[in-house]
Amino acid sequence: MAGDSTLQRVTWDPTSQKLSINTSWAPAYLLPGQQGGTAPALLGNWVITNTNASPGTVPISIVAVNQDDPSKLVRINPWGTTLPQGVPASEKPASVGVDPDTNMIYAQDWFVRAVYTIKLDQQTGAMNIAWSRPDWITSDYFSLKTKLERFQSDWERFSRPPVSSVTKAHPGRGACSP
Repeated sequence: MAGDSTLQRVTWDPTSQKLSINTSWAPAYLLPGQQGGTAPALLGNWVITNTNASPGTVPISIVAVNQDDPSKLVRINPWGTTLPQGVPASEKPASVGVDPDTNMIYAQDWFVRAVYTIKLDQQTGAMNIAWSRPDWITSDYFSLKTKLERFQSDWERFSRPPVSSVTKAHPGRGACSP
C-alpha cells in the first residue's frame, strides 16, 4: 500500500486468517513536496507506484521498489523536479498501468499534463522513458491487456460460431451476435 510516507506490504496468514503489516518492508518513497501515492502495481519482482495521489507542490515520481530488498528503490521523474510556470500542482489520482510482457509502465499527470511510457529493467530497476505524448491529458486509469489476454480475446472473437448456427442450436432464444 502507498502510505503517507512509506510503502507498506500487507500479508495474509491463512492459518490465523488475519492481515498483518510487514514492518521490515517499508521503504520511504516521497520527495519533499510530494503527497502519498496510489495503489501500487506489481511488475516482475518490482513494486511500482507513483506519488501525488493528492496535489503535490513538485511533479510526481514513478517509483520501483524491489520486492525482496526494499533498500533497492529507483525513481524516475518524467515531468522534471519543479512545476512549470503557471501550473498550480501535480496530481495523479489514478495508479500506473503496467504491462508485464514488455516491462512498460504507463503514467500521466493531470495538472502538468502528458502521458509517459517508461521501460523498467528487471535486473536493476532502472527506468527510462520509452515515449511520451505531451498532448494527451487524462486522469483516468490505464487498462492494459497482456499477450495472453489479447490472444484469448482474438481467439474468442474469431472462433465463435456464425450467428445462423447459434440461432439453430438454440431455437426460440433469438439470434446471438458475435
